[in-house]
Amino acid sequence: MSKQTIHVRIFDEPYSLITDESPEHLKRAAELVDSLMRETVQAGFKDRNKAAVLAALQLASKMLHKELSAQDHKEKYDRIVKWAESQDKALDNLF
Repeated sequence: MSKQTIHVRIFDEPYSLITDESPEHLKRAAELVDSLMRETVQAGFKDRNKAAVLAALQLASKMLHKELSAQDHKEKYDRIVKWAESQDKALDNLF
């Protein structure tokens, strides 16, 4: 995909981003950041910079949880494949 300029607004500030991501993907990401920043401000953190850092921290935490979950699923998948291969070998030895 070629680079393109996408315009988004986060916390009432305009941003022009050059990216190879799809416009829909990047706009959704911007909406998520905007939403998290607004929730943070509503919770009492009035400083924009702190709201941005806390939103980034929330997103990073969610990403890490998903990475750990994906790794766990991969390990389970690998064990199942190993077991299936051993069963296949056992069946070959019967015939």
